[in-house]
Amino acid sequence: MPVEFLSDEQAARYGRYHADPSPEQLACFFYLSPLDVRFLADYRRPYTRLGCAVQLYTLRFLGTFLPVPARVPDVVVQTLAQQLDLTADTWRDQYARPNTLHDHQVRVVAYLGFHAFDGCQAFRLTRWLYAQVLTSPVRPSVLFDLATAHLVAQRVVLPGVTVLARLIARVRERTGRHLYRQLRNRLNPVQ
Repeated sequence: MPVEFLSDEQAARYGRYHADPSPEQLACFFYLSPLDVRFLADYRRPYTRLGCAVQLYTLRFLGTFLPVPARVPDVVVQTLAQQLDLTADTWRDQYARPNTLHDHQVRVVAYLGFHAFDGCQAFRLTRWLYAQVLTSPVRPSVLFDLATAHLVAQRVVLPGVTVLARLIARVRERTGRHLYRQLRNRLNPVQ
């Protein structure tokens, strides 16, 4: 089953900041609400509060967490630090403990009402992909972007790039076999 339909650029920018967010995106997606401030107030240390804010808004903006939260663009950190009235100079070095990162991710997912990409979500996405493939002749790379947007809209944490690419390839392959089987059954022996 071929899954090489993604360009290197498309795979590299999946679930990542491929550029600094624009001022409009910063104003729209990185504004701390009073509820967010209350959620972040549970963290005593400034670097922990800022790190959790980075993870919170990364999930809202990208639909996933960065493997290394410190790789977030500086403009995002500055925007969040300014709203929290914190300095953004040393948080990258201090916010790196794996247990802390994982605990924060679990709390952020629950706070935002996101769902993990589990068997149930995979089943729902598969049904959605079948509907897309059967109703339109969309290219797999475009279908990948549509599936990503669909998952973010459904508040599902994005799976890994290869998981999503293989799922799309599997759906397209099975749909193609099904259509050929239907076509073959309608032909008579002479045809």
